[in-house]
Amino acid sequence: MTLMKQKEPKEPKRRIALIMNVLFYFCGLCIGGGIVRNLTLCYELGKDDTANFIWHILPESVTMLVMTICGLCIFLILRNVKKEEVFVYQNSSLIQTIGVLIALNGLFQVTLSWFTPEGVPTDTSYRIFVLLGVFIIFMGYLFKMGVRMREEQELTI
Repeated sequence: MTLMKQKEPKEPKRRIALIMNVLFYFCGLCIGGGIVRNLTLCYELGKDDTANFIWHILPESVTMLVMTICGLCIFLILRNVKKEEVFVYQNSSLIQTIGVLIALNGLFQVTLSWFTPEGVPTDTSYRIFVLLGVFIIFMGYLFKMGVRMREEQELTI
């Protein structure tokens, strides 16, 4: 019976670490995919010497930059989780930073689509970026509330 009680606290930590590792590797794959996409786009557009090159490469590059920064934030959260510091203000701030970056990426994409010349195809996935960013910001605020509740509980005991 005591063996079961000892395993219970470690199991959620393993799950959190596994989820964070999967998220980190997924971000790495997205960044790698963005690099490959940009390289192929540069190759294709390099053959066609037009002034529309910047309108193709800029949205992809900004999204790749945002994914890189989000991957770094996830790495920092993972590092805190490994130190067994899950419910701390730094993690909630990092989650909110991820949300703000994703929402700003969506707003940048929609603003860029307004200035894109006619005839250049634009990506319409910016709406999901804004929605996802706002949702992640909300999750960051919930996480911050959880940190406050944990601190109040520690003071009560």
